Amino acid sequence: MLTKNIKFTNFRGNTNSSNKKKLAKILKNKNLVIEIPLLKSLSKDYQLSYSKKLVSSLKKFKKINLIGMGGSILGTQAIYDFLKDKITKKINFFDNLQSREFNTNKEKNINIIVSKSGNTLETITNHNLISLKEKKNKNLFITETKDSFLTQLANKLKAEIIEHKNFIGGRYSVLSEVGMLPAELMGLKEKRFKNFNNLIKNKNFSNLLINNVVAINQLILKKKNNSIILNYDESSDNFFKWYQQLVAESLGKKGKEFGTVTARKRRCGWFDGVLVRQTIKISGINGIALTKLDVLDDLEEIKICVQYELHGKKIDYLPSASEDQFNIKPIYKTFPGWKT
Repeated sequence: MLTKNIKFTNFRGNTNSSNKKKLAKILKNKNLVIEIPLLKSLSKDYQLSYSKKLVSSLKKFKKINLIGMGGSILGTQAIYDFLKDKITKKINFFDNLQSREFNTNKEKNINIIVSKSGNTLETITNHNLISLKEKKNKNLFITETKDSFLTQLANKLKAEIIEHKNFIGGRYSVLSEVGMLPAELMGLKEKRFKNFNNLIKNKNFSNLLINNVVAINQLILKKKNNSIILNYDESSDNFFKWYQQLVAESLGKKGKEFGTVTARKRRCGWFDGVLVRQTIKISGINGIALTKLDVLDDLEEIKICVQYELHGKKIDYLPSASEDQFNIKPIYKTFPGWKT
């Protein structure tokens, strides 16, 4: 996934020595893992909620269908892309609703269904579609141990449930059960991914971590908030998609943008004035209420979509054809933020 042609360069610039000392003190805190349980999942001390016996019993399956959305699957995809030359087992990733080819022979494989909330609609839909095509497959669910659609479905199917710890979520879940069980089934060793204990004691790593965090903080203070990804290596796509979650997911959490029923993270983006205007015309709406504008308080600039571009032409409406909808590009007008 990350080829030898990709080079990483640390952030440069004058760093604040007092901030460095504060971060160094935090990293030396012996109770850091206790105070922040998420960090324990990065260490070898973390107790996974599945047994080695289970891993051995599942290794007999030649193909794995991994079903999930966003952070539930992106980390595992990145691992697979990075180490696929060492992996002989066939892995199918189902993270969208596009049509797929299913197993036509009557071979029994395994479906691993991952959803922290247990109510992710796309994940449930994909599982149902696969179950219709590959009826003999074994099912294994990774979800929180609370009442949800997936726990009810697992109980109905008499399938095993692996606990998804409630303090681990999103892009960080890859080193927990969410990523490590599939990794072990790929033939990879889970312990080799867990180097937090050693890294935190490594002076070079600690210094790099401190310098980069302080440099990023200073860039933010200078109102340099953009993170630009220029990827010229297709095999790195899933790694950068994983990284790309950072900004949108943080904005969604700040505004508490979670589904009322499903508790899933909502996808956040700039206000689409074209679509809203068209909806008002069609539906006869005569009023609109704007809420949660405070989530934009820290942004230097605010963008609003005012037109679309379709095949090189500007249009001010949403085209009816689904193919055209897929090909339109938003045209934004930029306004200064209020920075309250």
